[in-house]
Amino acid sequence: MSEAEYTTQEDREETEYLSKLYSKCQVINEDEGLRRAVNYGGTKDSELVSLRKLNKAKVLKLEPNLSQEIGFGLFSPESGIINSHAFISSLENNIEDSENGELVYGTKVVLIDCLSSNQGWVIQTLTNHNQATEDLIFSHW
Repeated sequence: MSEAEYTTQEDREETEYLSKLYSKCQVINEDEGLRRAVNYGGTKDSELVSLRKLNKAKVLKLEPNLSQEIGFGLFSPESGIINSHAFISSLENNIEDSENGELVYGTKVVLIDCLSSNQGWVIQTLTNHNQATEDLIFSHW
């Protein structure tokens, strides 16, 4: 199960946080409208957030090197821990290395509309100097 992520708690504050996180995930899974929108007709059995609450014994059986002080763990078989800085740097490099890629810092995207021909996008932006721009981005695939 090395592809999964375990989150554990050791103090009262972490316990409350993880309990609330688990509860929110259960509420999301029970939202039939949201499930239909995301899964395009997903069934009651399909979960949007696959998360299991494991007691101390189960967590320690799966991960025996964890602290004996934990109370419970959250097990997510579909997620993992990534280095977000390295991931963003990789995305930046991909954009900079592409033929027409350009990074625009200090700019907020305020609207993205698909062209009526479905061949690209109209992207409206606002710079940190309150200068509005509109760009056309055409798809090449």
